[in-house]
Amino acid sequence: MVTIDLRLNYLEKIQNCDFKMLNKLTYLKLDHNRIRDIELNSFIHLNQLIELNLNFNLLDFIPNYLFQNITSLKFLRLADN
Repeated sequence: MVTIDLRLNYLEKIQNCDFKMLNKLTYLKLDHNRIRDIELNSFIHLNQLIELNLNFNLLDFIPNYLFQNITSLKFLRLADN
């Protein structure tokens, strides 16, 4: 199990290169930030990701294809955006 906890960091944007080398990542905590934008293919290399927490950000729109390549994803948390 590999977890990265980036909660409470005032992040505003996720770029497609941010997690490129983290293909063993299983849990990614991005909640309680100020994320407004997630670039296309930002999570494409996270093929072992089980949980992605984006709760409590400023997301207005998330394209439905953003997560299509993450077949391991079991929990996608998007509350309070």
